[in-house]
Amino acid sequence: MLKRSKKLSADLSTALVICVALVSAFIIAFNYYYRSQESWKRLERTAEDYTAYLGAALVFPVWNLNRKAVSELVQFHSINKEIVLLEITDTTRTINHRHSVANGYSSIIRKTAIKHQDHNIGEVVVGLSTRSYYQANRRLLINSIVMVIGIIVTIIAINGIILKRLLYKPFYTLQKRIDDISNGDYDNIQPNSGYRELDQICLKFEEMAARIKTREQHLKNTSTLLREEISDRKKAQEELKSNEQKLQNILDFAPPVIYLKDLHGKYIMGNKQFEHIYQVPRDQIAGLDDRQLHDGDTYRIIRAGDDRIIDTGTHIEVEEKIERNGKAKTYSTIKFPLKNTGGEIYAIGGISTDITVNRHLESQLRQAQKLEAIGTLASGVAHDFNNILQAISGYIELMLLQEKGRAVNKQPLNQMQSAIDRAADLIRRLLIFSRKSDVKLKLLDLNNTISHAMGLLERTLPKMIQIRKDFSACPATVYADPVQMEQVLMNMGVNAGDAMPDGGTLTIRTANVTLTEEFCRPRPETTPGDYVLIEIDDTGAGMDQDTLQRVFEPFFTTKGIGKGTGLGLATVYGIVKHLRGHISCNSRPGMGTNFKLYIPSISSAKNMAENENVCKRIPISKGNERILVVDDEETVREIAENALNKFGYTVTTAENGEQAIETYKGMRNAIDLVILDLGMPGMGGLKCLKALIDLYPQVKVLIASGYGQSDTISKSLEFGAAAFIKKPYHILDLGKIVRNLLDGTAGVCETDNLHLASKAS
Repeated sequence: MLKRSKKLSADLSTALVICVALVSAFIIAFNYYYRSQESWKRLERTAEDYTAYLGAALVFPVWNLNRKAVSELVQFHSINKEIVLLEITDTTRTINHRHSVANGYSSIIRKTAIKHQDHNIGEVVVGLSTRSYYQANRRLLINSIVMVIGIIVTIIAINGIILKRLLYKPFYTLQKRIDDISNGDYDNIQPNSGYRELDQICLKFEEMAARIKTREQHLKNTSTLLREEISDRKKAQEELKSNEQKLQNILDFAPPVIYLKDLHGKYIMGNKQFEHIYQVPRDQIAGLDDRQLHDGDTYRIIRAGDDRIIDTGTHIEVEEKIERNGKAKTYSTIKFPLKNTGGEIYAIGGISTDITVNRHLESQLRQAQKLEAIGTLASGVAHDFNNILQAISGYIELMLLQEKGRAVNKQPLNQMQSAIDRAADLIRRLLIFSRKSDVKLKLLDLNNTISHAMGLLERTLPKMIQIRKDFSACPATVYADPVQMEQVLMNMGVNAGDAMPDGGTLTIRTANVTLTEEFCRPRPETTPGDYVLIEIDDTGAGMDQDTLQRVFEPFFTTKGIGKGTGLGLATVYGIVKHLRGHISCNSRPGMGTNFKLYIPSISSAKNMAENENVCKRIPISKGNERILVVDDEETVREIAENALNKFGYTVTTAENGEQAIETYKGMRNAIDLVILDLGMPGMGGLKCLKALIDLYPQVKVLIASGYGQSDTISKSLEFGAAAFIKKPYHILDLGKIVRNLLDGTAGVCETDNLHLASKAS
């Protein structure tokens, strides 16, 4: 719809009226200006004439200083309302008369000198009011306006009559034809209007109507095609938008950090992981560069990688260490160039995957593999070393038995035996580290165990070291070997004391904690659940990172020669790992050391069956039975044979499993007991045991081995072994357990140094 517009006739009428009014106004204004100027000049002449007249009339009164005459003259002339100012003065100021009237109009001021014989004797000032001038001009202006209005009204009346006849009818005809065209009637041709100009306009409209008709048909066809194309484009746009949203979802929910940057290092976009790591809202990512996100060294490394991509045009794979909010993380980053159709690089893409946990697990795996290798080596060494100790210990005990009752100095032999016991304890600690030692699990409240160990530490550590405890209010209940747990506390307490030679504070805390899946994920030896936390703090010298990496290695020590074996923390590590716990250490030079031990807890008390019948310390009874001793070490066989001969037994020996089976086959009715080593060449002790029991179920076998592998010992007992004695053993202990087995006594026999364990047959 067209907006409302003015009529042509009205515009023509208005234009005509304005033209007439302007011409009339110009003429009248010119007349008004001319007449007002003439009136003003007349007023000025009147003022000048009046001033001259008064100047002549006042000569004698002023010369004679006749004030009365001057006053009368002023009073006479003040009657004239046009005079608003009359001032008369002489040169001596004797006569000074002033008359003024305010009437609200401006005035024309004129002054002249009063002269007598060409000498100035005074001055007269006359002011005439302009009231008559302005009143005359006002009357003139009103008459002019009335005249213009009359002319305009007359023109409007005449113009209306003429326009109606000349314009309204032809334009009405033209308007009707336009209405027909707008309504789609392109074929209704109107007759001539009688005016050439209007007929030409109508002809143009007819030509336009024909073109409109043709174009309208074309537009209809085009419109149909456009509707179809718009529909297709809408579908394509919706599909594109859906795909863009899917792509954005993939980028946002993908675990890696994904980003694009231009060739100048300015970021173009980044996904949600990028926002999360760098704490930058998405609308602020564009325009950032690595200087704003990283320190100088990291920026230079990243920029060097970008330059390499730009120079070579190929992708690169790098590891980047990024520190945010005080936490350092390692990312495996693949960077690649983005190229246009001409092969030119216009951007760099990057995908960074957080591998911090992976690297931590790899480090833990390497450490565990190293410690496992050391443990395996320690176990093998322990077996051979125990055999050597067994030989030395056996000969010493035989010498002591031979000298029994004689008045000889046995102190050297006893000291040698004591040294062997210490060596055997060292081997036992190695086996604990390698987790191949026998343990006896019991239900313990670690608060009580630690309290007892703290009592021993107070007597062991220097007095200037203060020991503090902070135990959990609830019992800290675990299944553990009480002796081993006490050893853990003693080892760690002594280590802490060595780190504080000038005194300090040792703090031991316990707490019941729950380990989450997130905590256990990078620590595969643990599982989510309830644990007892033992935390040990000291205020000592602390450790650097190199020392911290090796703190649990066997024989690694920072103490001087002769001041430590390097097995203290290694033993603690083995005990904790055997209990399926976790141990961690944090330390910095000059900041002390903190150890955290997580031991699986028992939330409710449970009864634990223990087959522990103590081997009573009764005098050894001798016998006359035949015993088969199987061991690959000749010295061990000889010691066992000599010792058992002293107890009255007949001994037959074999140096491997195959020979033992053949010997037993030939003498099975005469052999009452077999003492079998496990670590032998050939078929080995375990296969020999299984073969003997399969062939002769009634056979009694005593396992004697320098290995501490509890799983191997358990298998031998499951296969049917009657008992187990650990090398190096004491001859008296061997005699007791042999007698018990021959007499059919079941139980456990253990020495003070935990060398001996057995199970009922």
